[in-house]
Amino acid sequence: MTTLKFALDEALAVADHAMFAPNGSHIPTSDQAESGQTVYASLWWVKDNGTYLMSNAPYAKGKGPDNAFAKGYGPGTDARGILGGDDRVVAVFALHDPHTRQCLHSQLIRARRDGHTALFLEMDGDTVAMSTGR
Repeated sequence: MTTLKFALDEALAVADHAMFAPNGSHIPTSDQAESGQTVYASLWWVKDNGTYLMSNAPYAKGKGPDNAFAKGYGPGTDARGILGGDDRVVAVFALHDPHTRQCLHSQLIRARRDGHTALFLEMDGDTVAMSTGR
């Protein structure tokens, strides 16, 4: 099992960007676009130049994303050892699902309020679990 640690404040800032974007503006992953899946505000876990969480909402012209990088896997680092060689969206975490009424965004806000400072992604084979802590 591999565990990645992200600063909760950084992850929440990325989540806020996605949540406060206008409905219908969220960008689908290539898999979502191909399947015609409805796209909601989400955090994308990306393996590219390091590994990070990013918003699936568009950014203002000339403004790049403020991504939340995993500790030890910032820009210029190589995450192939834990995520393989291909640059890709590793996982999509819906911030609010109107069908299930689950709201990851609210859970992250509550975690910060309760004193949590970190967001953890735990990978075990093809399974990814998210949790928060100190």
